[in-house]
Amino acid sequence: MATSRALLSKWKGHPTITIAISAHAPYSCSADLLQKSKSLADEFGVIYNIHVAETKKEVEMMLEQKGMTPVEYLESLGVLGDNVVAAHCVHLSDEDIQILANHHVGVAHNPECNMKLASGVAPIPELIKAGVDVGLGTDGVASNNDLDMFDEMNTAAILHKLSKNDPTVMDAKAVIRAATINGAKVLGMDKEIGSLETGKKADFIVLDMQKPHAQPVYNIYSQIVYSLNGSDVETVVVNGRILMQDYKLLTLDEKEIIKNVNEVAMEIRDGLLEKKEQKNNL
Repeated sequence: MATSRALLSKWKGHPTITIAISAHAPYSCSADLLQKSKSLADEFGVIYNIHVAETKKEVEMMLEQKGMTPVEYLESLGVLGDNVVAAHCVHLSDEDIQILANHHVGVAHNPECNMKLASGVAPIPELIKAGVDVGLGTDGVASNNDLDMFDEMNTAAILHKLSKNDPTVMDAKAVIRAATINGAKVLGMDKEIGSLETGKKADFIVLDMQKPHAQPVYNIYSQIVYSLNGSDVETVVVNGRILMQDYKLLTLDEKEIIKNVNEVAMEIRDGLLEKKEQKNNL
């Protein structure tokens, strides 16, 4: 908690770096930790992020141990609110969805992660219908790999159509909203980012629409969601600062980063092989 408080104090008010408090999950954190970490988030006015109902096993365990679903348990502790980002929310009851809506909790939807780990399909159309703000995410590299938001948009659009057996569910516009303005709403930052409007930060990307797979363009929303990927991003601007232009990173040495990453990867692999050999020799 002391480290978190120090980080919050250090970066408070920074134009491009925002610290959030993250308690892993209801099943892995004590009630005391959940409540104290939420109080810290409230004190500094920042996001409180937590994994919620990601797997069926988690829900079953909470029902057995607490007699409540993860959502019901968090509500009983008084830690739900409009600064809460509930990640995943795959296994929710109708009552859970209403509780999240009542407390204005935002949901982070990570479809590729949920598919890769066979966690299930989150009831995103139902959450949106109930008035819950849903933002699109990728989760971490261990449970996704490419962290490509264009792939994530495509997956979100296709997955829910298949799940609901309805080609009109999660149309391209709805998915782009989840990746932009609704994601900003979930983070409590929609007054600053998430759309191109007067008074907001100049955060935007420029897409190369001249490549063969991007032609012809009948509907720009569908083209972005179903045809493009991260490699089609030509320019990136954050808070008015150009970070990438004409596919070239302007603030980072890409070759050096790749070199360092591979060196670290080799160290990790060698360390794992060494541990495996030690285990086999026991």
